[in-house]
Amino acid sequence: LHLKPALGDRPLDQVDRTEVKALALALRAGGLKRKTVRKIIGTLSTIYTDAVEDGVAKVNPATNLRKFYRSADFSGKPKVNPLSR
Repeated sequence: LHLKPALGDRPLDQVDRTEVKALALALRAGGLKRKTVRKIIGTLSTIYTDAVEDGVAKVNPATNLRKFYRSADFSGKPKVNPLSR
């Protein structure tokens, strides 16, 4: 539902990490909640894990996005600088 329109019919090895992050941001901008977007990207990561194991893709661009999920861009929360007043 969300992955096909964004990624189209491109081969798995032609999708990179930047595109996965852009997809997550677009889904958030479209009104989806953080948890929903994380589940969608999690599903994509599962697909890539299988593709890597089967030799269809070399890397999983949808894995280890924890730092990205905490970013102000994704969370919608302003970034706080602990050293500022």
